[in-house]
Parts: sequence; C-alpha cells; structure tokens
Amino acid sequence: MSESVEGIIIFSIVAVAVSIISHVLIKKISSAILMAAISTALVFQLIVFFLAGYLDPTFPVALITTFLLAFLIALIIGVPFKIWRRNTDKDQDLEI
Repeated sequence: MSESVEGIIIFSIVAVAVSIISHVLIKKISSAILMAAISTALVFQLIVFFLAGYLDPTFPVALITTFLLAFLIALIIGVPFKIWRRNTDKDQDLEI
C-alpha cells in the first residue's frame, strides 16, 4: 500500500470520527460542521507532522485542502443528524 493511499485512509477515518463526535455533541449543524472541519484538518496535519518528522513545505495549501474535504464530509454526515433531530423534536411536541 502506498503512502498516498494510507494518507487517504487515515484522513477518512479521522474525518468521519471527528464529524460524528462533533454532530453528537453540538446540536447546531453549522457549528458542528465548522468545528469538525477545523478539528479534522488540524488533527490530520498534526498526524502528518509526527509521521513525517517535519512540517510539509506546502502546509498552508494542505491545510486548506484538508479543511475543504473535511467540511464536505462533515456536511454529508450532518444531514442525517439534522433529519433525526427534526423528527425527534416533532415527536416530543406531540407527546404533550
């Protein structure tokens, strides 16, 4: 397995895990998406730094790229949470 495939796998795992945790803990979808994207980008770049042993010369570009990809992943993961919360709120209103 090449380094690029390993990087994609690690990034995907980090992005999905951080997004799920963020959406579980933060009720407002826009805040959860933003926090998940920022956290994922920073955590992934920190992992790359520790694995490579040095800061990548294209760090700013990599940070922006990982932020944008993490934002999309968090958005996709956030939609089911939004639908679920909307449905549970309606169900609680009916139980009064």
